[in-house]
Amino acid sequence: MGSILIGTRQPLPILREEIELEFLRTNLKGAVLSLKDHQTGKYGFLDLTILPDRNERIKNEQINEAVTKLIRYLLTGIVAQDILERVARSEYPFATKEEIRSVVDTSRRILAEKDDPSLNQTIQQRVKEFLANHQYINLEGFLRFRLKEYADHLHEVT
Repeated sequence: MGSILIGTRQPLPILREEIELEFLRTNLKGAVLSLKDHQTGKYGFLDLTILPDRNERIKNEQINEAVTKLIRYLLTGIVAQDILERVARSEYPFATKEEIRSVVDTSRRILAEKDDPSLNQTIQQRVKEFLANHQYINLEGFLRFRLKEYADHLHEVT
């Protein structure tokens, strides 16, 4: 796998920064991250590639695992945050920005308290299965249709 095209509504500079930070946390020594992006209308696309450094021998399995973890991280981080904000604005149309921020912060705290390792494993497994057959993933669409129970959970806590 090593290379995947990511489609999203999220701002590309923020997404790029999140990916770069999480890539550092993967601790995949001897690997190089390459990100190329372009915007088409309201959707942005990031071509994410992880390759072994010239002098390193990294197994494809390690690279695939790193890509899968990065995608899971984006889904449970920036994309989930966006959904929480959208739900809060929909549920509380007359709330101020500060009130919406408070609702989202409370929702994120509830999610953190209920942090379920099996949920992260389930998300990661579904991402892995999807990426085994696809070179493109739309983050919001994947969360909405392939992780419906997680999307429903986000709606419930808001």
